[in-house]
Amino acid sequence: MRSLSRIVVLLGAYLMALAISGCQGFTVRDEPPVTWVPLPTVASTATAEAAVPTPAQLIVDEQPPTATASVTATPAPPTTEPIEMVQGWKGTLHSLPDGGKTDIAFRLQDQPGKESAITASSAALQSRLESVVDSPTVVQVWGVLRKSATEHGGSLIVVDRVEAAEIQPDVGTPTATPPPTDLPATPSPEPPAPIAAPPLAGPASTPTLIMATATELVDGWVGVIQGLPPGTSYTDYFERSDTSAQYGISSLVPRIEEDLAAYRDTGRAVRIWGVVDFGVIDHMGRRIVV
Repeated sequence: MRSLSRIVVLLGAYLMALAISGCQGFTVRDEPPVTWVPLPTVASTATAEAAVPTPAQLIVDEQPPTATASVTATPAPPTTEPIEMVQGWKGTLHSLPDGGKTDIAFRLQDQPGKESAITASSAALQSRLESVVDSPTVVQVWGVLRKSATEHGGSLIVVDRVEAAEIQPDVGTPTATPPPTDLPATPSPEPPAPIAAPPLAGPASTPTLIMATATELVDGWVGVIQGLPPGTSYTDYFERSDTSAQYGISSLVPRIEEDLAAYRDTGRAVRIWGVVDFGVIDHMGRRIVV
């Protein structure tokens, strides 16, 4: 019995040894060992996430453009100063203090206390105005009156004709006829002769001014400014685009006068406002004052 138990124990030990040796023979082979290398999944994931927009990005991209990006500012139309025609106004000329925009004031004869700044459309006219400043001479003027808060009296008269006004003679106050008497009647004195207004001083060669036969407002006329040949009395003229009519052109504002000269012979269309005088000494007998 003991021998049989010993045999069983030895047999079990032998089988266990065979099992252990068989497992070792299975793992030990000539094949190279396998090395596990982790894949770079982080970079590819980041790329995929960057390519897919977030919901917030989709909302921003789908928003319509703002109004400020699509609206183009439109310039405001130029404003025009109120213009009134001056037809034979009578008054006297007075000097203004230094430092103002104009040097002369026109005091209306029929409206005491009413004054306006006054200037002329040409150098010859300006010298004639200056010759009677602060004198009792009553003058009669024609032109246009422009409302301007920066001028003396709130307005400016631009003169294209000036004359010495006629002074009506003073024949005295009429009296009642005395009753007839036996004495011979005393002859009534002769009325005084009319007092002629003193002539306006100025160069003897100054030509007689020509009155504008008609005037017309210039309200946004479109055209080009062309230069006149050298040797002519004037430098340029305005040619309307719709009628091809030509007009002499000038301005009393130095900045506007420079703009007119800058557009001369450029072929660029300009739009102007002002007044045109007909029957004056200028190109084609008409002149636009801008």
